[in-house]
Amino acid sequence: SVDITASMNSLYTDVMQRRSSHTELDENLSEFVFYSGLHHSRANVLRLSNDIIFDGQGSSSSVFIVRVDGSVQFAPNSRITLLNGAMAANIFWVVSNTVTIGAFSSFKGVMLSNSSLVAEEQVSVEGRLLSLSTISLANNLLILPPISTSAIARIKDQNCGCGASFCGDWSSCSDKT
Repeated sequence: SVDITASMNSLYTDVMQRRSSHTELDENLSEFVFYSGLHHSRANVLRLSNDIIFDGQGSSSSVFIVRVDGSVQFAPNSRITLLNGAMAANIFWVVSNTVTIGAFSSFKGVMLSNSSLVAEEQVSVEGRLLSLSTISLANNLLILPPISTSAIARIKDQNCGCGASFCGDWSSCSDKT
């Protein structure tokens, strides 16, 4: 069996050691468009509001990684929109500090927080909320799409094709393709 805490720690450590393949993110994002690749914020608090768009540019295999060295705050009524093949299972947020998803917001993706994670009242989530500390939910709607093994493998190693339902133990990726 896979130790989920060790798997989350492994993913968190791996992403935090990577360098951004796109420009650094401003601390305030409103109606911002993400394209596939690694995006990085060094802000103490990354604030997101209105529409945040993930554009797969015609590919359902596009992988998005948002690395945040501080905290993340989604304003109330914020929403993530997926365009042109982008899939919630292929969006990974890795956050060093706290995460707050404001009331009545719509979140899509896999959120991994090193600290507390709060989804305020009436938040809808298509994806996963993971924390190495605590999670607080308040009358939320959670939709759990299948985890994309290939997307997780591409985060760690472009050549790793585990074939498992969750590739959390990176050392078990012996199926190099």
